[in-house]
Amino acid sequence: MPERDPRIKKIMIEVGARIRKARKSQRLTQVQVGELADDPALARRLTKYENGEDHMSMVAFFDICKALRMAPSDLAPLDLFPERASVIEDFLDLTEEQQEAVRMIIKMLKAANGAGD
Repeated sequence: MPERDPRIKKIMIEVGARIRKARKSQRLTQVQVGELADDPALARRLTKYENGEDHMSMVAFFDICKALRMAPSDLAPLDLFPERASVIEDFLDLTEEQQEAVRMIIKMLKAANGAGD
């Protein structure tokens, strides 16, 4: 089997670490992420994804984003979105309750500006 491109491996490791950090900051188990994604089998694969040991399909990635209530860009490598890097890191360092408060504030600001959901 050919060796994996080091750039892809780096992305896999970073995305996996960001998924793990987001999941733990929300105090979710891998099983709970699978349940929230409507894919209980996802829990079995999540360990490999979080460790950067396996490619995840786009469907699995979007299911994980849905379960964690995060945009795909929030879990992507920071160098893809450098202008958002510090904000995303700060958000992930918050507790689940604090993250939910931030989401509510954003929703209220959008509504006040006529942006809706």
